[in-house]
Amino acid sequence: MKIVIMVLLSFSHLYALTFNDIMGNWQAVTQTNNSGTLTIEKEYLHLKADYTFSVVLSVSVQKDDAYIKDLRIEASGIWKHRDNILVIVVKQIEMPYAKEVHLISQESLTNLSNYFKDRFHKEPIRINIIKNIDKNSITLVSDKLLETVYTR
Repeated sequence: MKIVIMVLLSFSHLYALTFNDIMGNWQAVTQTNNSGTLTIEKEYLHLKADYTFSVVLSVSVQKDDAYIKDLRIEASGIWKHRDNILVIVVKQIEMPYAKEVHLISQESLTNLSNYFKDRFHKEPIRINIIKNIDKNSITLVSDKLLETVYTR
């Protein structure tokens, strides 16, 4: 119980968030290396004034000489916030396409595209806690406890 109270107190300073604090262009970059496969994910999130949003996920994957550069998945929908909660609802997902592909089979490209596209498709409603926000960055914690730091 003490832990819950401490967590709630740490979020208490966020209750004064305004629409203007959250609205705008945000970006996040994640880089992982798993068994020699380098994956770089860039996410560009645009929270618009009319409570709609667009997001572009650009993924690059490289293993040895084989690579996919800028596999692009776009989604859009609506967003809303209350106190320190940000809810994003995906309404539309565009078909993925890659800028450049080298030594990757069509089957592998399709599987990779489907994997990243399914992130939006399988979880169209995303509920995030705004852990921290300032003029230049926002930290979101998903319902799966994944923390993402976005910058302006």
